[in-house]
Amino acid sequence: LVSVLTQLTQELLSYSTSDRNAPLLELLQLLDRDLTYVSDIVKKALQVKKTGTGDPELLTNAEKLLQIHKPCVTLVGPLITLLPNEDVSLANMASHNLSLLTQLIGSEGKEILNRNYCLIFSTVLKSADSSKQKILLRSLKRLITADKRNLEVARACNDELLDSLNKIKKSAAIEADVGLVGHIDELLQLFG
Repeated sequence: LVSVLTQLTQELLSYSTSDRNAPLLELLQLLDRDLTYVSDIVKKALQVKKTGTGDPELLTNAEKLLQIHKPCVTLVGPLITLLPNEDVSLANMASHNLSLLTQLIGSEGKEILNRNYCLIFSTVLKSADSSKQKILLRSLKRLITADKRNLEVARACNDELLDSLNKIKKSAAIEADVGLVGHIDELLQLFG
């Protein structure tokens, strides 16, 4: 299922926008359900590991699921390109899938970021509401901290990202959104 979803999603992205949105949204919804399931199993497994109580086989199952879903790392870039999509449902689903993937892939997210993806993040962050900004900032942070090269790419796009982050931080401070300010401060520290 994972390889089929990955392949179909990548193929649909090559189609013209008018031909791809409906089937792409359906595929992203399938991916979302799948990744949510994996995320739930991983959380339960971590709880078993932490407390020492529960089904120890859950740990093995979680590891197997993560292994099976490794190919999904190739979808991170295409999901980023869908973030500014005019179809709000598609953009929101891409954002949620990106969030789930960056949580699950951890250190597998090597050499994913490029200048274009950083610019997309910068642009989308400016126009998103605060809850979506938090999701995007967490995803960006996970990508940046997954690999030294990703951090270097983000630093190379520093002007655009810094401008966006500082504007959002200023607005969040006015609205007393401490959570959003905290996410931004964490990223600004990474940029050094």
